[in-house]
Amino acid sequence: MYWENSPDTKNELISSAMTRDRFDFIFRHLHVNDNLDLQDKYTKVRPLVTLLNKKFLEFSPLEEHYSVDEAMIPYYGRHGCKQHIKGKPIRYGFKAWVGATRLGYVLWMEPYQGATTMCNPIYKELGLGASVVLTFCDVLISRGFDLPYHVVFDNFFTGTPLLEEITKKGLRCTGTVRENRTSSCPLITSKLLKKKERGAVDYRTTHDNTFIIAKWHDNNIFSIASNAVGINPKQSAKRFSQSEKRNIVIEEPHMVSIYNKYMGGVDRSDENISHYRIGIRGNIGMRKSLVQLAPLSAKLCCSVVTTEVQ
Repeated sequence: MYWENSPDTKNELISSAMTRDRFDFIFRHLHVNDNLDLQDKYTKVRPLVTLLNKKFLEFSPLEEHYSVDEAMIPYYGRHGCKQHIKGKPIRYGFKAWVGATRLGYVLWMEPYQGATTMCNPIYKELGLGASVVLTFCDVLISRGFDLPYHVVFDNFFTGTPLLEEITKKGLRCTGTVRENRTSSCPLITSKLLKKKERGAVDYRTTHDNTFIIAKWHDNNIFSIASNAVGINPKQSAKRFSQSEKRNIVIEEPHMVSIYNKYMGGVDRSDENISHYRIGIRGNIGMRKSLVQLAPLSAKLCCSVVTTEVQ
């Protein structure tokens, strides 16, 4: 973009000092790690990932709520880590685990590489999903503020062991949960709950009230768990009734409202990135795509990255 003719992106200092093709040639042959010591599938760009995460966290705003989800970086070349996710807006590319604020500022990212994904090994027994969330929780704690951060995530990550571990860390969490991960919690069956009026809810808490698991009848049965918020205070939610052919108002549990409000942080970051998307071709695609993962955050550390990589 520094070589474009657009006045808002062209940089005379760079374009007059070096041609675009010269820059591409140097960038194509630039290594940020030793090729003789390949520890994982992303070893070649690992220092760049580490540096970006450091700068993202350094300039990140201090907030209470954060979301964890997956993000896709479009890429159509050949690479062992390229993923295909059917039904997603970006079907082919690199998948990354991302922790972000409600407005889409990325604090932390980790490229997905299957079972060898670089998460804290002490969480390995809890599974990949829990390891990702707990690793992000450690990143939040490393900021040095003793604050009750609230992390929100979807049903890929949620399970009762994860809730227990986050509670031990002194953090709060809320997430949707699959029925086979509720440790036989004696909730009403989804079949019976579906026969009740829309907005009906059933919930159970642990004996020590550490966390709560609930089922809510919306368009479908919605299971959710939290160690921070409960059912009350209930709020009003507008829905369209197919049988009555009009909008109706139903009661929405407080924990569902919190989830809906703060879960979209990573999706918001994807939206922000889409406005800065550039074409990625050839073998240098992974290096470009990592910087492109969070352009709004990368703007703050672009000069630092350039200096330190050189």
